Amino acid sequence: EARRIALASNIDLLNLDRQAAIERRRTDLLRAERVPTPVFSFGALFNAPGEFNTGGRFALTMGVPLFNRNQGEIAGSLAATSQLQAQREATQRTIENALFGTVARIRAQRQRADAYTARLVPTAVDLESLAEESYRAGRTSVLSVLDAQRTVRDVRDEALQAGLDVQTSIAELEELLG
Repeated sequence: EARRIALASNIDLLNLDRQAAIERRRTDLLRAERVPTPVFSFGALFNAPGEFNTGGRFALTMGVPLFNRNQGEIAGSLAATSQLQAQREATQRTIENALFGTVARIRAQRQRADAYTARLVPTAVDLESLAEESYRAGRTSVLSVLDAQRTVRDVRDEALQAGLDVQTSIAELEELLG
């Protein structure tokens, strides 16, 4: 579903689709110009001194494309259409890769954030409380308590950074989806 939305809302793909449609129409026009188009004309002539006063005129004009079959232009148009199709496929692959990469990054960052929330922060808090109890009992110095407090603060900072990374990746995914 996300892939469909990302591909449907991408401006580069829409632009390439429009250009390819224009080029296909140009190819059709060039092919149609290879067939001669008859032009019928009707008219009247008035006041031709010495010959007649009024007269009718009928004509059939047909350009025969003996030396100009538009083959060069048609080949160029077909090549341009192929090139636009290749560009579209490359752009589509780039979008899909970015989308799948972002989704994988979100999953990994969520696992990291969950690990901090579920295991690392509670373990660091427990170690801090053990260090405080050891200090109160006189078994360790104040330095071990300060070190445990610093560790808890660092682990909480890393947990917040992991949550921020998840939100940043979600914002990138929303940008890809349009």
